[in-house]
Amino acid sequence: MSSRQDSNDIRERLKLEHPSNDFTDRVMRAIQEEGRRTQSGAPSRNVRSRGIGSELLNALVASAATFLFISAGVWSDLLSLQGGEFGLAVRDTVAGTLYTGIDWISAAIQAL
Repeated sequence: MSSRQDSNDIRERLKLEHPSNDFTDRVMRAIQEEGRRTQSGAPSRNVRSRGIGSELLNALVASAATFLFISAGVWSDLLSLQGGEFGLAVRDTVAGTLYTGIDWISAAIQAL
């Protein structure tokens, strides 16, 4: 059997789903409520108010990860590889970097 015939057979066996009868009404009602909430000045449910602290934490984590990769020599190791060795070297290098980072974090925590 060809793959086209297989896909046609599967498509014929699949049941076509339809939304419930009141689906459109519920969606439109939710949109109208969100519009009223936005106009009244209340914060939207979809907008998460994240403080500067969480953004700062994210930046610090990204900076630490970048520092770990650079200090562990990840970039120079990856640039010197042949094509076939790339996947294994990436795995080994990332694992080594993670272990180094965990060691550093453990030492920092113990020093506190």
